[in-house]
Amino acid sequence: MFQPNKYTALERLQLFKTVASIGVIKAALIEEQSLKGNPISGDVTLEMIHQFAEDIGFQKCEEDDCDLWFNAKKQWFMKHESKKICRMCAVMHGLDPEF
Repeated sequence: MFQPNKYTALERLQLFKTVASIGVIKAALIEEQSLKGNPISGDVTLEMIHQFAEDIGFQKCEEDDCDLWFNAKKQWFMKHESKKICRMCAVMHGLDPEF
């Protein structure tokens, strides 16, 4: 039997996700606009996704070869070589993120 998720995509991002891909953020943007009764007509642009990510407290990982976004509002990032990096990059660098 199908059980609907009790959390919206935005709530899951803000409460549970340390990192998110641009696709996950895009899905949350589309769902959030629909729930507000203002569905997005036409294509969702990268600019729209980036603005939404920043509005909800996410920031792009500063590692050069990473395309993930971290939850900056909850400070779920690490500093490495003067860059704010996501949990995935921290693990790849041998760091031990504790969040």
